[in-house]
Amino acid sequence: MDIIFFITLFLYIFVVGACTTFLDYDFFARMIVGKTFFQTGDVLKYDFLSYSHTHPWYDHEWGASIIFYFVHDHFGDLGLQILKLICLGTAFVFFVLIIKLRRKILSSNKEFPIFNFLFFFVMLQPLGDLIFSLRCHHFTFMFFAIWLYVLEKARLEKNYRILWVLPLLMVIWSNIHGGCFMGLGITGLYIIGAILDKKPFAPFIYTFLASFGAMFINPYGVDYVKFLIKATTMTRPNIVEWQSPFSKHFITKMLKFKAIILAFLILCVVRFKKTISLSSQENFVSKVKEVWKNIDKTKFILILVLFLLTLKSMRFITYFVFILIPFCYDDFYTIFSKQLKPKWNKLKEMIIFWFILTVFLLNVIVKDFKYGNWHAVFPLTEIEYLIENNVKGNIFVPFEIGSYASYKLYPNNFILHDGRYEEVYDVSLNDSYAKDVTLGVLGWKNRLNEIHHDIILQYKDSNLYEYLKLKGDEYYPIMESNTFALFIRKDIYDKLEKPIRVPTSKPEFYNKTLWNTNIDWMKR
Repeated sequence: MDIIFFITLFLYIFVVGACTTFLDYDFFARMIVGKTFFQTGDVLKYDFLSYSHTHPWYDHEWGASIIFYFVHDHFGDLGLQILKLICLGTAFVFFVLIIKLRRKILSSNKEFPIFNFLFFFVMLQPLGDLIFSLRCHHFTFMFFAIWLYVLEKARLEKNYRILWVLPLLMVIWSNIHGGCFMGLGITGLYIIGAILDKKPFAPFIYTFLASFGAMFINPYGVDYVKFLIKATTMTRPNIVEWQSPFSKHFITKMLKFKAIILAFLILCVVRFKKTISLSSQENFVSKVKEVWKNIDKTKFILILVLFLLTLKSMRFITYFVFILIPFCYDDFYTIFSKQLKPKWNKLKEMIIFWFILTVFLLNVIVKDFKYGNWHAVFPLTEIEYLIENNVKGNIFVPFEIGSYASYKLYPNNFILHDGRYEEVYDVSLNDSYAKDVTLGVLGWKNRLNEIHHDIILQYKDSNLYEYLKLKGDEYYPIMESNTFALFIRKDIYDKLEKPIRVPTSKPEFYNKTLWNTNIDWMKR
């Protein structure tokens, strides 16, 4: 039954992943880096896309950029979908291996019915956009799962020799994505867990030190590690995904995930009460002491710390759920352990399998797996207007869409900033300058003129959009879509060749031209 379970899991991941055709906002910057590497052999160390003040570029996603560009260049959009499936599928295979390992050592339950797949289904549903939108984090999801399995195997089987794999893995992980610090973080938690359990902890300390040392093997040298430490400890109060899911802005959002948090807390209470009831001690305090003595302290530390980090930042939501999946799987099913009669149980299993297989086949038949049709997400028509009319100059774009703008418009246009944030810019550019201008704070016009902008592309729900329409004497309002608005300086617009070309709004045009770019070092 295991093989059918794994097939079911992979089909489910493929279907849900393929239905999510959104990319990370910064994905186009990744494509630029990847293309530059394959055409020049260089790993970029300085920015060439922005007209604002920048510093040396420590690109903690340069390896992911190379992989993304290679896959798309050779296998197209479908290749990216399959790459996403490989990363997520590998992660979940190792989560299942952790569950089986823990059962082998800690319990007599060896069954792994397909019905239990519903646990994964429930856990993944609220994380659709976080997990299935294509981004560099997919590599970290995969490495995180492998890393966790190796640590758990070393701990439970006392097979500490296997830990030598992790420093070698870190050389790859740290050069693909800066999320490699999650590996060091959970290694540190294993050290604390081993100390609390009074078990050997020196092997985990050696692993931590060796893995940290492995991070210095990179194209940037020591400065890269310094940058990663600085970037990891930054608060980023104005970046959405670094805010708390329980902050004022998100109080009525992410309700599915908050339901998981509530279910987790209820599960903790139920399991605690059940464990307390089985204690042979007479009073409550003695029972709690006995529970603490017998508890898996490493598991406790992992869940507690990731839970607290999740309350602090949405960035850790995925990793919290990824810890719950292998470590709370049996806790969940201990509560719902009642089995049907064998024949009904088998029928139940096959119904789930055939249902998911049917959904998979139907999706494969009707989907083309292509990316695009993002009029509500990216300023497709506004960017096309600049391309068709050969409008040159500096363009003030929102933080999120700078990557797309630079991919489509360079070298005619340079962007103010994009999602590379601390990698390239002084953080005050986004957190102070762009924020003040976009919000239209007192003196916004003087602040706007501190840097020369020829073109302004803004969300229609921003204060800057309203102020430019009312008081933007130096800019013409050119065009608007449902989400964005384009403004061009009057002196720039007046010099454009007439008649002005108005781009189409048909989605099929933008689907075909999505990956078109003038960035091509072979022609220069």
